[in-house]
Amino acid sequence: SVDLQKWLLHNNSSDQFSWFEKFVTVAHGSHFVAFLLVGFIIWIYKSDYFQFFKISFYMAIFLGLLGYFIVPTVPPWMAANTFGLFPSVSRFVMAIYNMAIPDISSGFDTNPIAAMPSLHAAFPILCSLILWRIWGWKAIPFYFYALFMQFAIVFSAEHYIVDVLAGAILAFICYFVSSKIARFKSRSKKENFNSEIANQRDAGKMFRVVITGIIILFIGTLIGSYNRNQFINNRVAYNLYVPKYIDFFRNEKEYSSSFPIQLYLGSYYFFKGKYKEAIPYFERALILGRTEKEKGMAAVRLYRCRELLSNN
Repeated sequence: SVDLQKWLLHNNSSDQFSWFEKFVTVAHGSHFVAFLLVGFIIWIYKSDYFQFFKISFYMAIFLGLLGYFIVPTVPPWMAANTFGLFPSVSRFVMAIYNMAIPDISSGFDTNPIAAMPSLHAAFPILCSLILWRIWGWKAIPFYFYALFMQFAIVFSAEHYIVDVLAGAILAFICYFVSSKIARFKSRSKKENFNSEIANQRDAGKMFRVVITGIIILFIGTLIGSYNRNQFINNRVAYNLYVPKYIDFFRNEKEYSSSFPIQLYLGSYYFFKGKYKEAIPYFERALILGRTEKEKGMAAVRLYRCRELLSNN
């Protein structure tokens, strides 16, 4: 992570991330929906393989969470920036998330030490293996996506290479064990699958499946909202792991004397193109800056805001 950022991350200013860092961030975030889309496509077009997909991901998720419990490994960004174990790195993915969608990112980043094994690595690799089994060479584009994901999570200092290797091993284990459980090599099993497909396409059964999915989604949303509120209100844990980005907006007066937070709030509005709203925060940050570097950062942003306003 240190070497990749030294080579490729030339400017880690929160309001000047390049298109490449933003693209890496989008790839990183796609992890949470890509495997679901793959599963949905398999369910619609190749439903006889859906049981195979389902079992493999049940295993991957269970074993991944078990790994976090047994080996709660500190990720590279935390090892570097919190504990100083190696040179500082930029956690630009989280910075960009918080600039673009602070409410969502603060609510969902509730497990910052979920590093070993990397499910960001395991999920796309497992999808790739399953897609190859179903569609062969047509699955190649997804392999490029999977490879880029491995690069993205190391470059962004979210995972070590060993986490990626562990995730890959997990994916292969889940793939081969699930293939045995699903018994795809048995013709009789395939015939049973085909009969099940016909039943699944029955309108009444499809309706029950959809309703069940909606109920699960609703319950999951309620649990997630409760968890998010508990996390935000637990100031000790929140301060330890993740800056209170949402709290900054809701309780601005509490942070009026903090230089980094005033700089963050100004940068947030700058990123949104709201230069007029950003100026007061940068002015405050300029006053609060203790070193020439801090004052320079605030002064540059303030000058840039005024310049863009005058041009408009």
